[in-house]
Amino acid sequence: MQVPEGVDAEDAVFARFCALSALCYHKAHFVTGECVAVVGLEVLGMGAHETLLSDDPDLQVKIDQWTGSEGIDLVILTANPCPAYCTVVEVVRDGRRVSIVALPRRGEAPFYYNPLDMRWFYAKGTSLIANC
Repeated sequence: MQVPEGVDAEDAVFARFCALSALCYHKAHFVTGECVAVVGLEVLGMGAHETLLSDDPDLQVKIDQWTGSEGIDLVILTANPCPAYCTVVEVVRDGRRVSIVALPRRGEAPFYYNPLDMRWFYAKGTSLIANC
């Protein structure tokens, strides 16, 4: 992508992130009123109503409190480490969606976890949406 002349490089980077954010929500068929979680620290998570740590031992309890036990309808993954992916497929509500912006496991050694295990997709009915 070429940045037009006269556009500040920092503005161009943030504009790209905002466009990517819009793409994530659009491709995931986001509907106003759905509960969305962003896993990772990116522009996509700005303006969050709540922030939680993915390694919190009480994460599911806090998610249940935050969502009124309704669960998360859409999770957007912006982090590359495999544990972040593990968190995403664990916390998304059954039958809902995961929108992947990151490249899970990029630059990492082989991991013990199979990210495409059928228990996440067959048993939960989760949809994966790639945004690369």
